[in-house]
Amino acid sequence: MKKILIWGFIALLASTATAEIIEVNNSAGSGVYADASGNLYIHDVNVAAVTMIKASYTCNTTDANCDETVIIDANGDGMGNALDRPAAVVVDSAGNVYVSGQFSDNVFRILNPAVCVADCIREVVDANGANVNGFDTALALTVDANDNVYVAGGGSDNVIRIPASETCATTGTPCNLTEIIDITGDDGAGPNELNQPVGLASDSQGSVYVTTQNSDNVFKIATPGTCSTTGTLCTITELVDEATITSQAFGRGITVDSQDNIYFTSLGFFQPAAVFKINTPGSCSTSGTPCVITEIFNMATPQQAGNMTVDDADNIFFTGGNGDNAYKINTPISCSTSGTPCVITEIIDASGDGSSALDGTSNVAFAFGQIYVSGGGSDNVFRVTGVAVSNDLIFYDGF
Repeated sequence: MKKILIWGFIALLASTATAEIIEVNNSAGSGVYADASGNLYIHDVNVAAVTMIKASYTCNTTDANCDETVIIDANGDGMGNALDRPAAVVVDSAGNVYVSGQFSDNVFRILNPAVCVADCIREVVDANGANVNGFDTALALTVDANDNVYVAGGGSDNVIRIPASETCATTGTPCNLTEIIDITGDDGAGPNELNQPVGLASDSQGSVYVTTQNSDNVFKIATPGTCSTTGTLCTITELVDEATITSQAFGRGITVDSQDNIYFTSLGFFQPAAVFKINTPGSCSTSGTPCVITEIFNMATPQQAGNMTVDDADNIFFTGGNGDNAYKINTPISCSTSGTPCVITEIIDASGDGSSALDGTSNVAFAFGQIYVSGGGSDNVFRVTGVAVSNDLIFYDGF
């Protein structure tokens, strides 16, 4: 266990708060996701499996074993549809788990693993996609308030909508899949292509945001409940492009706060890593009224800013990628790198919890006041207590 003093990394504002860092898993760390009940889902690209850890504030790898269950492995649904390199996990309001297979070009639904005991796994998307442009390299996932799930095809340059359903599957009644954006991007609104979508998020209105790595842009797809690329076209707006911000490539990180402000990361590569905020994008775009975009983080180390999450107080957390660390930005509503400095804290570094190291930071997740950070190189996950804010009064293990 490691305790660190929380301090303002850029604004240099001191605090008496102390963070407690504890390793909760030491066998996988490619990615971590937390559901609304505080359960963790760790996806491991090396062994093609997703492990569920039952919600707990006290379990650890040293003296209090976590309650772990493998909910899907390389066999996929057991009916010939395999899972290869799980890249993302989301959970809907019913506790159903969705897993994307980056190399198997598919998405699986696992009926709520807390109650389902048999016939729980179904493939819901395969390489056929929505039978329009196919589906290749399943990467990011997001779920909206109506339990519609969206998946990004990094190789097929599209995003597919999976309707809320517990019965549809590729091996039974097909899901009514809809392609909501393809390589043409905003199409009629401008010549802005979608190339290699890698990050997804949804806001309180049901709009979906997608960030890309090759075309270096961010799109907003307004409430894509009934629109599609083959019927009534979706209202798609390019919010950011490579001319808007000077960065070589955008990262996978994108998240939305309670006010529907959008935050996204920049990989940087040979430039400093950066994090940007888009103030509640309504009708702004790169081809009309420009969006209000603010840089809130810019540092030479780490060179890669990665995945993101937000807590109940709208504090932003993101991984440092090749910096083997993770950061917190305190409620960045009005701060920036060019104006009032943001209060930025490194919440975990390469030393991990002091006993187990953190290497190749990949994902960050939030649940019930806890931040979870996964290490893709060190194959582990850490729980960081004392840095996030939760509005929920539910506690686990008597904590």
